[in-house]
Amino acid sequence: MTLPLLAAISVPICLLAGLMAFIITYDEYQKHGFRGKRLLGEAFKAAIFAFLVMSALTLLAGLFLRK
Repeated sequence: MTLPLLAAISVPICLLAGLMAFIITYDEYQKHGFRGKRLLGEAFKAAIFAFLVMSALTLLAGLFLRK
């Protein structure tokens, strides 16, 4: 798998993972009484973490499948 192809496949997957993590975390933390900037901050942290984890996993999978 070439790097541009890997990027084209992984970016939408990673963005979707980050968006879903944000939505799930936002909803769950809202149920537990978080409000305002703290709610958005925690949900954003979860989204960034999910994006980075999925990026690493897709990069590793791409490198593994390349061989």
